[in-house]
Amino acid sequence: MQRWANPLANLLNQAEILRLVDNMDDESKNAVRLLETVALNSRKFIKLAEHLRSQYNVLSVKQDIYFQQIESYVGLELYVDAELRNGKAICWWLEINWTEERWVIETCVLVNHNQCQDKLKEFPDKFPETFGELIVQFN
Repeated sequence: MQRWANPLANLLNQAEILRLVDNMDDESKNAVRLLETVALNSRKFIKLAEHLRSQYNVLSVKQDIYFQQIESYVGLELYVDAELRNGKAICWWLEINWTEERWVIETCVLVNHNQCQDKLKEFPDKFPETFGELIVQFN
């Protein structure tokens, strides 16, 4: 994790990636774009988790990213879940999935309390029509 903390090292790494990408076929370039976008969003969730861990009212924080496939559903989910001193928990959640028809990006903030879950903040779902749109809207 330390090597990403240095902005100069990060720029050098990006320059190296760009040099390598020039020699790739288009499908590989798209794969690299997807991995970079997933990594960028993962770092955002990691930073949120680190910030929450420093807050007095937060007892514990769990952060994860996982992929899953169930029949025609293929998806990626990222979340940060913070358990609060007042007994509630807040979850920041982002999901990207492909159904048989289209890409879907879902984002919300949930609050868990007394065995219930309510949406604290819901964002409009996004439906990118192309892979390029998916990358732009995922960022």
